[in-house]
Amino acid sequence: MMKITTVIPTRNRPAHIAKVLQMLQKQTRLSDEIIIVDTSDDKGYIQDINSQFNTLPLKWLHPEIASVCVQRNIGIRAASGDWIFLCDDDIEAKSDYLEKLEQYAIAHPACGAMAGRLLQLENGIWTDEYPVKGFADLLWRFTFQLSIWGDLDKVQMRFPGSIFLNPVKKFYRSRQNGLTLGGWPLITSWNSEVFQTTIYSLGANVIRRDWLLHSPYDEVLDPSGIGDNYGVAIGFAQA
Repeated sequence: MMKITTVIPTRNRPAHIAKVLQMLQKQTRLSDEIIIVDTSDDKGYIQDINSQFNTLPLKWLHPEIASVCVQRNIGIRAASGDWIFLCDDDIEAKSDYLEKLEQYAIAHPACGAMAGRLLQLENGIWTDEYPVKGFADLLWRFTFQLSIWGDLDKVQMRFPGSIFLNPVKKFYRSRQNGLTLGGWPLITSWNSEVFQTTIYSLGANVIRRDWLLHSPYDEVLDPSGIGDNYGVAIGFAQA
């Protein structure tokens, strides 16, 4: 039986906390423990939150350092669950989100990190892909082995790009959603309902706690956590 601790770092966003707790309250698979790591300047809202969500197993931590990486590490270390749901305070998820991830973990015991496809609002459109923009863009990324975060099977090119395209697609298929030769993350194949990656966003993942203890967040990064998922995921066990 899995025990899931949800860890939520937050700062000065009480409305976000209320909304994310509403989402967690509606889950068909409830969290066994919810740790909110809060560095807000004004913590007067906490009493109202505790009253509003008195059926949830809430635990509050109040570190002095306002850094999402520090806050996540503190929450992970304090967790009693063997699995951690890394939940940003602005995440929205369907009611069966945790249930589906738990079912997958039970069916695949070697798996230690799972997530649904995470959408972000970009120019008014919800998306999880950032496809290459054409021949010049693909040539630039391939030459300097930069990241690609989009389905290459959707990319079509006219001559002369068509001569270049098939060998490049073959190269990226051989990397299997891993890393470029320069060490940057690749997700170029999105063709199945479930796919594996080396790097993915950690804003709404369920991960083994021991994996996160072994590969913690780098606490010297930007306080907002830009790029924080990279080093953490690189340190995970590779099944």
